[in-house]
Order: sequence, then C-alpha cells, then structure tokens
Amino acid sequence: MKKYLLLLLSLIVILNSCTKLEGTVINGANSGASATYQPLTAGSTWKYRTDYTASVGYTLLDTSVITMSAKTSTINSRLYTQAYETRSGFGIADTGYYYTSNHGYSIMQTIPAGTSSYTLELLYLKDNVAVGTTWTSSLNYPSMGTVTLNGKITEKNISKTVLGKTYTKVIHSTLNLQMTIFGAPYPITYEIYVAQGIGIIHIDLIQPGTPPVQQDLVSYTIK
Repeated sequence: MKKYLLLLLSLIVILNSCTKLEGTVINGANSGASATYQPLTAGSTWKYRTDYTASVGYTLLDTSVITMSAKTSTINSRLYTQAYETRSGFGIADTGYYYTSNHGYSIMQTIPAGTSSYTLELLYLKDNVAVGTTWTSSLNYPSMGTVTLNGKITEKNISKTVLGKTYTKVIHSTLNLQMTIFGAPYPITYEIYVAQGIGIIHIDLIQPGTPPVQQDLVSYTIK
C-alpha cells in the first residue's frame, strides 16, 4: 500500500505503482500563519475526505488527518517542518516535510530507488502573481523519463464552498501534467483551491476516461 500526503501525490502513486513512498514536502511560504497559504505552526491539523466513488464505480471514501509537528529536518540544505498523516480508509500512517519560501508552494516526494533515492516536486501555487500567470517545470522520473508540469493561476481572491463551508481569499490554480505511458500521451489535470491562512481546501484530480477524484477539507485547526 502506498503512502502519500494529499491527493496531489496520487500522481506519484500512479507513476510508482510498485514503490513505497517515503514522505512529502511542501516548499513555499511567507511570514505568519494568517498570511501564508500553507501554515506550518506546530499542532495545526487538517482533516480531508477523498472521494473515489465516481472513478471506481462503488462507494470509496478515505479520511486523512495531517498534523504539523515542532520537529524540523534539513533536506538538500533547507530546513523542513515535519508533519504526520494518518489515513483511516486505508489504514496508513505517513510522515511529510513542509518547507515554505518566496511565495511559491510545491509538493516534493522523496522516492527510494534501489540503493539510492530521487525526488519529484510539484510547484502548485504562486500567491503573489496575477491571474493568468503560467509556469513550466520538469519532473524526472527514472522509469518514464521527463514529465512536464504546466501550471497556471486560474482565479484569485475568490470564495469557494466546500462541504457546506464557504472560504474566502482563495486562489485557484490549474496544473496540467504531460507524460507518456506505454508509448501514449497521458495528461493529468489538478484543479487546486487554496485558502489564505488555511491551506489546500479542495482538489479535483482529472484523468483520461474517468470522473474526477475529489478531495475536500472537512475541518482544520491553525495554531
């Protein structure tokens, strides 16, 4: 069974179906829990519900809780804050590492590969740029080559209702990932909604030929 923090990392699960995933890093940030789009304060928690029902054809819900700790770890010369995730639907516990800087937010996954390891990073948000701003980066995946990530700020300062609760100061970003599977193009799209002072509140994962998988924020506590 795979380990991953947040639906964004399901991409890595898809690409890495035979590998155990070891942790997640969110890279990006600003000062103060209320200003940032990903608070890192110890004791903060986020409870998410991921609904796979439409994509698998039967009821399949997974609940996960992420808790930020006071522990830090230096990775690639950068200081990360450690977080813990438990997932009730699949009986999984995981550890992640969050780093924030310069108004950019990424998720990075460290994946073991034999006697070594490599990392994949998804830059999913820039909070200080205009609507329509785009960016491109590459993910180097050993068994598949280069995966191209095209990001875009789709909406800013909007309201978004998730599970009956309305959030304000929300940024909506769109990630399109272009890859090749068994010699054929395979695009994946993420529609990501992030609320200021809270973090990710909703994700739609869109894959060819299947309805979207949805992840919703159920509750949170920011310390």
